[in-house]
Amino acid sequence: QPKQHAGTMPPLGGVALSDNDVAAVAAYVWAIGHQKKG
Repeated sequence: QPKQHAGTMPPLGGVALSDNDVAAVAAYVWAIGHQKKG
């Protein structure tokens, strides 16, 4: 069952990230999502 929450998630999950941090996370997520299988 889905959990009930009092509100929405804050922007960026409530964590202070710089533009460089956001770019690094985006690059990492893209890379692991585009790995060649086999």
